[in-house]
Amino acid sequence: MDESEITRRLLHNFGIRIEPEMSSYARRQLERAGEQSFAVMGAHARTGVPLRAMIDAVQLRDRAPISKEISPDTY
Repeated sequence: MDESEITRRLLHNFGIRIEPEMSSYARRQLERAGEQSFAVMGAHARTGVPLRAMIDAVQLRDRAPISKEISPDTY
């Protein structure tokens, strides 16, 4: 899964907007996390309030791919 897909999945499925550096970090964590959780820092998609959330690697990986028509600017 590439970084843009991770960004889209976090936004669409979890409501978290992340920066490019965090998507790189999330990709590395997915590669080594296996079935563990990892922390992501970003902002709430609608309010922009900073947040830190634990993301289940399996849940993020197993969600259906998001259409490229949904851009991070949708929310």
